[in-house]
Amino acid sequence: MMINKLHTCFLLVIAALSIVLSLFDFSLIKIMLGISVLFMFVILLFCTNGIPRIVYSLFFIMSIFLTWHYHIPYSVAVDHLNSNTIFISLFVCIPLLKIPIDQGNYLEEIRNLLTVKNKGFFIYAISAVNFFLSSFLNLASIRLVDQFKDSRMNENPNKYGAYLNRSFNLAVCWTPYFAAFSVAISYSKGNPGSLILLGLTLCCIILLATVMPGLMKLKQQQDIPPGNRIRFNSKIVHLLSFYGLLIGSLLLIEYITPINTIAIICLLSIFYSASWTLLQGTVKEFLHGLRHFAKRDLPNIRFEALLFISVGFFSHTLIWLDWKVQLPAWSSVSLGYIWLFIFLFIFFVVFIAFFGIHHLVTITLFTASVHWQQLGIQPVIYAMVILISWSLASMISPFSAANMIISRLANVKPVQIGLLMNAGYAFGFMLFSTTFLTIINYFIS
Repeated sequence: MMINKLHTCFLLVIAALSIVLSLFDFSLIKIMLGISVLFMFVILLFCTNGIPRIVYSLFFIMSIFLTWHYHIPYSVAVDHLNSNTIFISLFVCIPLLKIPIDQGNYLEEIRNLLTVKNKGFFIYAISAVNFFLSSFLNLASIRLVDQFKDSRMNENPNKYGAYLNRSFNLAVCWTPYFAAFSVAISYSKGNPGSLILLGLTLCCIILLATVMPGLMKLKQQQDIPPGNRIRFNSKIVHLLSFYGLLIGSLLLIEYITPINTIAIICLLSIFYSASWTLLQGTVKEFLHGLRHFAKRDLPNIRFEALLFISVGFFSHTLIWLDWKVQLPAWSSVSLGYIWLFIFLFIFFVVFIAFFGIHHLVTITLFTASVHWQQLGIQPVIYAMVILISWSLASMISPFSAANMIISRLANVKPVQIGLLMNAGYAFGFMLFSTTFLTIINYFIS
């Protein structure tokens, strides 16, 4: 269809111009990007139906009204319009990493690692693999991991769906290859390296706390065959090296240059997918994968593009107007108030997301309207609050992309995976992470 071709064309143009603009601040590029965004928004209105079209159109119209009513300069309005387009480039660039992994037969080696006889251990093993792959493949990981499923998972599809949901959304809390990470850095101005370290530490604690009781129970039952040990062959070593280079390169470049973190992630995704293909000698297959991605996957990037364009325009307009709630400047010893703020922030984002309002909307409105710095909250802690809010909202909401995909794969309802199976887990996660962040904030203040 012509509309799909136009959508793909403008999506690629916006992604390319956003990356270039983050490297070179040229007025001509800003104008070209702004025009492309306007055309893209019109196209998205034809591609999107229902509540998303109404809600995000309303945000866009309100942004235009505020710009006109408060006489915001046109140059500033263009910057507001372009503000979140760099996030769209993530959805275009990061999926490229999946192509060389598919072509290198790495999935077969991962499948061999999961050939364990014990049903109880298998659910933990497949969760660990999903957590690992999700950290740089995003939603694509869920479909890949589901290929390893066998008949044992059909015996309890609710548990299978719940563990896929948990392991995927836990990765949201630390990996730079999710849009949530870039949003958190953009809104908090926190240090990416510190955020990765803090998020990964929290994830390891949560994983150990949730997995170890089950493993200890299996061990007491002597139900884990001694022969089922993980054997790391060359393919697995290659994949781990590939993964380490992705994260290491990001931290190194971000440390030595002032380049936008999101632009670094996009450029590294392009570079590593292409270079890994050259090392494998599968250039023709890679080009075929690119054509398939452009024809089949890019036209599906609609909701995310509409969301980031409209919400970004609206939020940056509010930030420029400085409509913020003045919170009392509590002292650093008022740990109870900081704990309460973090808990309520996460709770309201998750609660509103359950009714279909995307968590980016709530997070953006809170950030644009509240002086969180007055509480004495450090930027990296606030960034972590955003990540946890995003993670738990996606985990609980039946409207989240992850829950809808898992629902189809496990053949259970999204609300059953999100709320019924994970409500207790999410609440415990919320309480622990709130306390953990409050303590860390106290020590680094």
